[in-house]
Amino acid sequence: MNEYNFDLLSDMLTEMGIGTTYINPLPRARILTGTAKAEMELIIDECVLSATSLNRKLVVGNALFSLGRYMQAFEIYQENLLEIPENYESMFNSGLCLTRISRAVEAISIFNYIITKLPDFHQVYYQKGNANDDLGNYEEALDDYFMALKLNPGNIRAEYNIAVVMAKLDRHTDAIDYFTRVIVLRPGLANAYVNRGVSYDELGKHRMAIDDFKLALDLDPGNMNAIFNKARTEYQIGDLENAIVDYSELLDLLPDDAEAYNNRGLAFDGLGEYESALKDYDTALKINPMFAEVINNKGAVFENMGNTEAAMTQYLLAIAANAEFSDAYYNAAKLYCVQGLLELAESYLDSAIQKDPDCLLEAIEDDNLGWLLDMKEIKDTPIT
Repeated sequence: MNEYNFDLLSDMLTEMGIGTTYINPLPRARILTGTAKAEMELIIDECVLSATSLNRKLVVGNALFSLGRYMQAFEIYQENLLEIPENYESMFNSGLCLTRISRAVEAISIFNYIITKLPDFHQVYYQKGNANDDLGNYEEALDDYFMALKLNPGNIRAEYNIAVVMAKLDRHTDAIDYFTRVIVLRPGLANAYVNRGVSYDELGKHRMAIDDFKLALDLDPGNMNAIFNKARTEYQIGDLENAIVDYSELLDLLPDDAEAYNNRGLAFDGLGEYESALKDYDTALKINPMFAEVINNKGAVFENMGNTEAAMTQYLLAIAANAEFSDAYYNAAKLYCVQGLLELAESYLDSAIQKDPDCLLEAIEDDNLGWLLDMKEIKDTPIT
């Protein structure tokens, strides 16, 4: 191996924080980009072929990892383990590679073995927590993150992930507490405010959620998650004008986001601006022609405009796009009921309830469908 290239590789890994032995657990999605990536790619393949010693193979493996070439890095680490089976650096880094290529079960097996040998190694608990999180093993992930935090009380990433997992478990009050702890330690972390805002929103504390989204945007004006969630919450509380402003800002950043067009269309619909709503729905459908919710929402606009024929066409198209989409069956049932086509109304309502039992409660409260259900009960009651 060219000594200069090896030294350059080592310096780059040290500078970017990944390191030349145990891979430092940087943010999980991060790989090298830009000029640094181009420089590393110029020399990495020669280094792969030339590396012979364990330490140099570690450096090469870490460099491959930083480029997102996880399987190739894994193979390098495995070569080291064939020579020295208890080389924990290569073992740990192999586990990290497996998490990146969606082989989390195998990664956890490796991490568990390392824990039996290095029980105070906080990073292995943290990474095992990530793997359990990927598998949906949220309680196990929490145990891992808490152990990582116990061994390294300054591990903000562990605190942050504890909060994220608690939110996934609908433990939003606990999640808020942990996001707040993270914010105290790292007040410039915009995503902590975003996620705390989402948990506030889930608890019905919409104004507090919006305040957090605003704080996130003060720190990171282009934070798309903050913009999206702020707009969504504003729509929920009926602040439709501001929701439209925020969805418009988001669409400036993401012009191909069909969901954002759909949501802005809903806000326009709520304001009675039906032509603007239809325009947004049509744009969303150009991006995703099989977006059943958009097709259904387009039908609702036509129905609000009094064009029941066009509305029914859209509801049936929504069902064709997604045969499990209960809202479209429900809306078709309502419209058939209003039109006096009771057998069709009953059939579509039955389908809606079958796909989402909550539709029954909604139908009971609806004047027309409630009457239809009463008639159905009378019809099905045996004569004694």
